[in-house]
Amino acid sequence: MTDPDVGWPALTEGEVQLETDSDELLWRQVHPEFAPDGVLTSRGFRPGQHDDGCLSTVRSSVLTAAAAQAHHEAVGLKTAGTWAVTPAESAQAGTRAVDDSTSPGLPTSAPPGHTYLDFRPLSKKGVKDASVALLLAAVARGRQHP
Repeated sequence: MTDPDVGWPALTEGEVQLETDSDELLWRQVHPEFAPDGVLTSRGFRPGQHDDGCLSTVRSSVLTAAAAQAHHEAVGLKTAGTWAVTPAESAQAGTRAVDDSTSPGLPTSAPPGHTYLDFRPLSKKGVKDASVALLLAAVARGRQHP
């Protein structure tokens, strides 16, 4: 569960933490390297060195899984497919889900309904544990597209 005492960085202009009682899905595009032969690995739900501890996702209330994947590919990024977690699953994993779709600092290539899973205050072990928990939730739900 997301711990309010973790020391989350302050949200900036245009950022809103998503409610954990929402059953909304957060679409995650996974690079083919992290889903060999379509089998999702925990690296698909772990921020990389250029992500600054924030893992990109997209709100299902704004884009369908197919549209999120199409946008990802249209901006020249590779994907093995679309998987999903909920804000509650994010919190249970120890991360927080943040909508930054109206943030003035968001790149113009970002999809509508852009969100991120915030790993920033977590230790290296915490990041690994959270990514495994998110992986298990996403795998239980199954790939959402295609």
